[in-house]
Amino acid sequence: MNIKCNYCGEMFSETLEKCPSCGAPNSNVKRTTVDQPTTIEELKDWYRSKGLPSYETTRFFIGIDYKGPRAFGIYYDKYLGYVVYKNKGNGERAIRYQGTDEAYAVNELFMRLKQEILEQKSRNLDSRSSAYITPKERQELEEEKEEAYKTFIHKEITKEEAERQAYLHYKGEIEYQQRVKKTIIAGIIVAVIICTIFGFASFGAYVNKLTISPGYYLYNNEVYYHKSTDQFGGWFKYYPNENDWDKADVTAYPLVDKLKSRQYFVSEEDYSALGCSDVKDSVDYKISVYGTAIGLGYYKYDDHYYYHAENDNSLGWFKFNNVKMDWDYSTFSNLPEALQHQYSAVEYFYDFNGERYHPFTDVKQSQAYKITYPAEFASYPKESKDEGYYSKNGKIYYHNDSYASKNWYEYNSTTSQWEYTYQVPDDVESYSPKYYGIKDFTETEYYSDAHPSYNYSNSSNSSSNTNSSSWWSSGSDSSWDSDSSWSWSSSDSWDSGSTDWSSDW
Repeated sequence: MNIKCNYCGEMFSETLEKCPSCGAPNSNVKRTTVDQPTTIEELKDWYRSKGLPSYETTRFFIGIDYKGPRAFGIYYDKYLGYVVYKNKGNGERAIRYQGTDEAYAVNELFMRLKQEILEQKSRNLDSRSSAYITPKERQELEEEKEEAYKTFIHKEITKEEAERQAYLHYKGEIEYQQRVKKTIIAGIIVAVIICTIFGFASFGAYVNKLTISPGYYLYNNEVYYHKSTDQFGGWFKYYPNENDWDKADVTAYPLVDKLKSRQYFVSEEDYSALGCSDVKDSVDYKISVYGTAIGLGYYKYDDHYYYHAENDNSLGWFKFNNVKMDWDYSTFSNLPEALQHQYSAVEYFYDFNGERYHPFTDVKQSQAYKITYPAEFASYPKESKDEGYYSKNGKIYYHNDSYASKNWYEYNSTTSQWEYTYQVPDDVESYSPKYYGIKDFTETEYYSDAHPSYNYSNSSNSSSNTNSSSWWSSGSDSSWDSDSSWSWSSSDSWDSGSTDWSSDW
């Protein structure tokens, strides 16, 4: 329901933490669920309290930057903030949210997790004989689904409505200011003689041409620095206790007044008389110049060569090994401190295009790079292949799609598991498993993902999978007051559900 703001009188949803019109806090904010977690740690506690199985089973990774395919997750990065992501079936990552609002980020993953739990419960009822389904179970699940649906829809509407109200409020303020300005100008025209009008016009033109000079300012016994000619942006403030500079919001200060600011101006470059450090040595200033994302390419530091291949600062680093004359994958923690920040790494960027010789090989031809980014070196049969088993040079493959270059899997005889592969010989031949020991591909989660209507529990090639031993079975317990009333423990993956691992979310 909507409530009235105590400050501006506008109506807004009770689920919002702030009034979208004036920004006043909502002290009586109501979350979308009773036990709504707002931090990553609270979400972990909620997960444990429901008796849910391991992250590897549910495919939801809380507080973990999981790199494998088929996964939802949330984690905190000191450079990126809170990141909510989904790793698709092909390993590609889709970012749902990235920013500083932990409560919002947690809610994004929490809503998706609740949705998956409801789908698992629904499949439980659909898989059980009608004789074992009580009317109460069916009714309570439908009510829970309906409530979740309202939550998701309400959430989207609330966001759009908040943006609309904020825009209308902003538009109204601008129109009001314009009306006030027109009224003042009209009054001046009527009340003041023509020469005075021309005088004000000349003065206004003069003020408009003024800019706030870059340099050091002393205001209210505090030191500021203005980086650009922009009136409101590019301000920094000095903090003596830390002997450091931070970005500053001075929109309410006389410093942003084009005329008044001049009396506080000290110097464009000389900071020594102010007792502060050079603003250009501070981290915030360097970030404002160079940004935060470390560029892609080669770097040279202390006679060692590095390569960065990812948009993520902490991933995709390689170091050239001078002993074996090849590249090795490097973790972010093993990088020199200078390469861990864009403002310092930019000084070591190595452009060797103008050099005829360079002391390292092409990183993209190294084994380390090919293992890290196998999709870049994918090789599949050129001609279309039917779904089924194939073999070449003693290796066994399964094609799980109707397209030649999609969804190939290779059988790993060491682990007795099927694994996704990017390398398939062009001349693979059809093959029928002839000896005991190869796991039937139709019993894997990969097959069920591509064939959602297939139930291998009824297949003659699969082991018995009765309702009584099923991980989602609630047995005789018909209490639906919480998710912990379900027996979630199992090693089976939730991938066999209806999750679309090719979509962004």
